[in-house]
Amino acid sequence: MAMTGTIVEEIARVLDRVDADEWNCVSEVLRERALDQAAQLDRRIAAGHAVPPLTGTPYVIKSLFDVNGVQTMAGGPAATGMPVADDDARLVRELTAAGAILVGIAQMDEYAYGFLGNNPHHGRVLNPLNRMRITGGSSSGSAAAVAAGIVPFAVGSDTNGSVRVPAAFCGIFSLKPTYGCLPLAGSMPLAQSLDHAGLLADSLDTLASVWLALDSGGSRPEALRKPVPGFASGDYCDFSSTPVRAAFADIRSQWPDRPEVVLTHVEESVATSALLTAFEAATNHTARLRDHPELYSDAVAQRLAAGALIRASDYELAKLSQDRIGRAVREIFDTWEIDVLVAPAVPVNGLGLDEARVILNDSEVKAADAAGLFTRPFSLTGLPILTVPAAVDDRVGPSTALQLIGRRGEEPTLFAFARELLRRG
Repeated sequence: MAMTGTIVEEIARVLDRVDADEWNCVSEVLRERALDQAAQLDRRIAAGHAVPPLTGTPYVIKSLFDVNGVQTMAGGPAATGMPVADDDARLVRELTAAGAILVGIAQMDEYAYGFLGNNPHHGRVLNPLNRMRITGGSSSGSAAAVAAGIVPFAVGSDTNGSVRVPAAFCGIFSLKPTYGCLPLAGSMPLAQSLDHAGLLADSLDTLASVWLALDSGGSRPEALRKPVPGFASGDYCDFSSTPVRAAFADIRSQWPDRPEVVLTHVEESVATSALLTAFEAATNHTARLRDHPELYSDAVAQRLAAGALIRASDYELAKLSQDRIGRAVREIFDTWEIDVLVAPAVPVNGLGLDEARVILNDSEVKAADAAGLFTRPFSLTGLPILTVPAAVDDRVGPSTALQLIGRRGEEPTLFAFARELLRRG
């Protein structure tokens, strides 16, 4: 963050932006905490001490992560008598150690179980890119806060596409790192087989800076060589809307000598991830739903009740399907001798606020299912995925939002290819 005064002065201006939030993206402002941390950093600078890499950089975090002294609502309603967190989530602690300043708690879909950014308890998060279109979910508030220019980056979570979908719809960047790379300790789970912590950012440089500050595994800052891409075809063409299909073909044409990888796994992947999510979500929420039914909307309560009816044997079959799909995707990189698999992030460039269904591949698809159609398959793999948004106004970039999928632990390769993609425009 470029400083034009003390960190306290900069953070005070950010907090004013949070207070002026017209997008319903922030549920709680952490003014005292943010200013106290800013003052501590100012004192370190004044004393001549070294400061960490994200010093003074403000961010918001999805409300399923614990923040000391705050009730972890995870998109549920405020509830009298419910406990508050007695410590920060591990990821919050790591960001604090890196010098980033938490300024607010971001809205989200109820218990991360949604794709549309419309919460029955807290209302709809508006899309700063286009008010007449949805933000996507479930990290709706995190994406909107970045897209609105309130903060340069935000933390979300991604189970079936919950940072990638809102990043695509709100015109920003995101990273779902390799499964397990960012800690989820101190957060409310949805489906632990698929849950990832993820990052959303206003630029590729911001995203890279935050990732490098957090990556305790010591990822290389750059790829070792120029990455070789391959381009998803098959289902990723057939289920795309006409504008997305045409835009993706235009991007593909810039690498005419690179392979098209025909994939036909979308429908099986969606069914597999839906069953895994439903079973594990029900397991995680059954006791809480029983003891506090007032904390759940009818829609989510019904979904959890349905998930509780799934047989353990069917869940085990879904786990086998996850393993098979994950193995098949991982083998693509060696079979086709590629470093990055490029696919559309979403099958449509946007969804209207009242658009309940869309036509894809001559079939009527629910809006929520359409939103996650292309992200769910790769969620099963645990591979790192960087989302590059479509070009907005005069910004250089691709003509539709893209997922860049890499091998495990190869986030640097994704950043390198994303830079190449942006250079080509």
